[in-house]
Formats: sequence, C-alpha cells, structure tokens
Amino acid sequence: MSNKDPSNKLETWGNEATMNMNAIIYQNILASPYFKSLYEKKTFHEIVDEIYNEAPFLRGTNPSTAFCCLYKLWTLRLTIKQVENLIDHPDSPYIRAVGFIYLRYVCMPAQLWDWFSYYLDDPEEIDLAGGPKPQKSTIGKLVRMLITEQKYQGTMLPRIPVPIARDLAQKLDEYDREARDYAAEEAAQGRRDKDEQSDYRTQHRYRERSRSLSPRRHAEGEEVPVRDTSAVVLIRDLKIVAAVAERDTAVN
Repeated sequence: MSNKDPSNKLETWGNEATMNMNAIIYQNILASPYFKSLYEKKTFHEIVDEIYNEAPFLRGTNPSTAFCCLYKLWTLRLTIKQVENLIDHPDSPYIRAVGFIYLRYVCMPAQLWDWFSYYLDDPEEIDLAGGPKPQKSTIGKLVRMLITEQKYQGTMLPRIPVPIARDLAQKLDEYDREARDYAAEEAAQGRRDKDEQSDYRTQHRYRERSRSLSPRRHAEGEEVPVRDTSAVVLIRDLKIVAAVAERDTAVN
C-alpha cells in the first residue's frame, strides 16, 4: 500500500521536528554516532532489521539504539500499515515495543485507546532496562504504563490533554472491571461444571448398584421365578383342604 494513500496515513500531532521528545533526549539522539550511522538506511524494513539486531533494551534519556531507531522511523513518517507491522511483529518484543512508543509520542491522543486497548493483557515478556538490574515486564504492562504514566525510563513523555487522560483512565477501569467479572463468571461456571460432574457420577453409581440388585435373568431373557407370595400360599392351602375333604367323603 502506498504511503500516499490517505486512508493509510497515520494522524500525528505536535512538534514535527522533535517528535514531541524532550530537548535532552532529542539533542542526545542527534549527536549520537550510532544515529548518524543510520543515515544510510532509507527504508522501513532496514530499520526494523536494525531494531531486531541492535536494540535489546529501551532506555530513555541516554540515546539508546532503540530510541535512535525510534527517531529514525519518525523521519520516514510511518503509515498505519507500517505501525501495525511493528506492534504485531512476531520476531521480537523490542520491535513491538518501539512501535507502541512511537504511537505514544506522535499518535493523536484521542486515538491512543483504539491502538492500545487490544494489547493491555499481552503476555509477551520483555526486558526494558537490561544491565545488572534487568527490568522484566510484558508488552501488556508496557502498554498500560504508556497510557497511565508521564515518564518512561526517566524521560518525560508527551503530555496527554487532561480530558483525554481522564477518559483513558475511565476506560481502563471499565476494562479491568469487565475482565474481573468475566474471570469470576468463568470460575463460577467451572465450579458449576464440577458439581454437575459430581452429581452425574453419583447418579451413575446409583444406577449401576440398582442394576446389580435386580433379579437375574436366564440366557433367553426370562426372569428367574420369584418366591411365593402370600396369595399363592393361600391358594395352595385351599387346594390341600379341598383334597382332604374329597378323600374323607370317598372313605365314608
């Protein structure tokens, strides 16, 4: 898709020159020998490969390789499709992280929720600091931090207008509440399923026991004769009495 396609243009805001970075990090990047070495790289895919190979950590004020690549991407004016390529990249969490930080710096603040909300619970792990004190985190936690905090790794992030910041906080609260309710319902359903399985096993055992206590059957399916009932005994006794009377009459 061409960068000139209006539907593929990422809406940005703020300072076109500095990418809304604070003056210290901006000047440090421009003075960085590493950033100057990126001049020869002209395409989006070349910079993505550079991030993959050279940007293991995401420090702030110091001109880390990640932030140098971040600003280099800004000079290319990424399209929507290119940003999506970054944040969904399958090969490296650092490529994804650079994509989210890019959005935090230049995306229209009112559009941040639409970009970030899908990734709030993304479990992919990432080390944000490295060195002797690594800062282990996840993409989801990074995304949350970018929309709730004013600093990233010691450097100030662009200020989000107060009404939009409040809206983001409200949406995040609603998202977390719905997630908790869903988790509680899933747990309750799991307990109900477990109870139903227990009831089924109990009923199954009862039916098995009932069948084991039922009259045995012959091979042909005929039931074994049951023992005499009281009515049968009475009829038998009457027949005996009649036979005795008949015998006595014959004798007389």
